[in-house]
Amino acid sequence: MHFFHHQLDRFCQQAGYPDPARLRDELDRLFPETRDSDLNRDPAVQAYVADQVIPHKLAVYAAGMSLAERLTVPDDWAWQLARHDLSKLSVLELTGYVAYNFKDRASNPPAVKQAFAVAFLHHKHHNAHHSGHWLSLSSSGSVQALPMPRRYLVEMLADWMGASLSYSGNSDIQPWLDRSLPGLVLHPDSRRDLAQILREAGYDPRGLG
Repeated sequence: MHFFHHQLDRFCQQAGYPDPARLRDELDRLFPETRDSDLNRDPAVQAYVADQVIPHKLAVYAAGMSLAERLTVPDDWAWQLARHDLSKLSVLELTGYVAYNFKDRASNPPAVKQAFAVAFLHHKHHNAHHSGHWLSLSSSGSVQALPMPRRYLVEMLADWMGASLSYSGNSDIQPWLDRSLPGLVLHPDSRRDLAQILREAGYDPRGLG
């Protein structure tokens, strides 16, 4: 069993998700190149996955399960949460994320910035809980926001909650919501749905207008 499989087993054990084999198989199905990649043995990659990716997945899983106590969620909600950010274990995203200095973004060389931009685009394309996944760019350069299914709006909220806790240690996301929601590009129906989800979860959606 390679390093990434071990880390997914660790996630399942700590999260209480009962089917680690299914999650390992999903990684191999989506990103088969990861299995035999030299990144399995790269100390920087191992530290990034063990210290950032898995703790974030655990925080999002916990946040999502807590939301399930207040919101209506799909029957396969636990599986959706278990799959959260699985693309961060793809070779392309690992390569782009590990080299990038998030604390001093301006210090990153142009090649590192470019690699991260490509990795983040890949991440949005493979993760429907990102609002950017639902933006359609026309040949003229105009952007159209498509309706975002409710299940992914709820996962997006769980992601915000988990990111705040795992990256900053702060569980109160209301100040972040007030700053960030005004700039969020969403289809009008999704904006309305998100406002309702936020209210049901105990947050003020005032930033949505």
